[in-house]
Amino acid sequence: MKTSKFLGLSALTLSVLMFTNCQTEDEPLATEVNPEAFTSEASAEVYPLTGNEKKITKMFFGEETEFDQVNDNLILGDMILSPEQVDESNNLAKGVIRKNRHWPKSGSYYYIPYTVDSNLPNKGRVTSAINHWQSKTKIRFIKRTNQRAYIRFRSGSGCSSSVGRTGSRQNITLASGCSTGNTIHEIGHAIGMYHEQQHPKRDSYVTVNFNNIKSGKSSNFKKRSSSSVRTSTFDIGSIMMYGSYFFSKNGKPTIVRKNGSTFNVQRSKLSSRDLSVIKRYYK
Repeated sequence: MKTSKFLGLSALTLSVLMFTNCQTEDEPLATEVNPEAFTSEASAEVYPLTGNEKKITKMFFGEETEFDQVNDNLILGDMILSPEQVDESNNLAKGVIRKNRHWPKSGSYYYIPYTVDSNLPNKGRVTSAINHWQSKTKIRFIKRTNQRAYIRFRSGSGCSSSVGRTGSRQNITLASGCSTGNTIHEIGHAIGMYHEQQHPKRDSYVTVNFNNIKSGKSSNFKKRSSSSVRTSTFDIGSIMMYGSYFFSKNGKPTIVRKNGSTFNVQRSKLSSRDLSVIKRYYK
């Protein structure tokens, strides 16, 4: 009897290990998660709006998309875009790439000048996020001297960033609750990355529950055109991917796997596909 129990336990342990090892590093386990655990994460990665902004509908990657207009910029979630960038996206949808949104190359590396405001709390998250990017890519961050185009890490509400190089000062805004992972995510935007849940192949891997999305936020889940993405594969483990409860209006998931299970948002590291995207974007 003891032997049979031992064998049964060993078989169960082996099956668990085999299941775990079948997961890739970029695909977290399909575990049910507590929506309350992601309230701060979901609310953090968004540009702070007053509710009185003018709504603008424009074509974005070939899709009708609603933006909030703030001064001369158009806001989509945590992304700050100029009207020109939004118009350029429709050329990207046709496969036309604008190199002027890239950070410049010198030798083997691409250099991004930056500053950090003295009143930014927990500056270590910026240092850690920069170190992560530099350890994984050919992007290098240098302290700004007199460069016209640079990133300014500043304190404020929410986490937000411009997308790609704007040609002048651009802000990455970090509230006190924005983590190192959030900072890596926002740097991804500043380098030129968009959100993974908008990938054209996403419907083969996840289901977007539009009925659970807050009013005015569904544009954050609209798909991009196939010709506008740098790799053809979708990555649920991308650091640019939304979690299951982002922008939920009722505590129910806005994104689930095809089997209906929820999943953890990944805000720890650049995934292998994230790195492939950057490598192709910055050839």
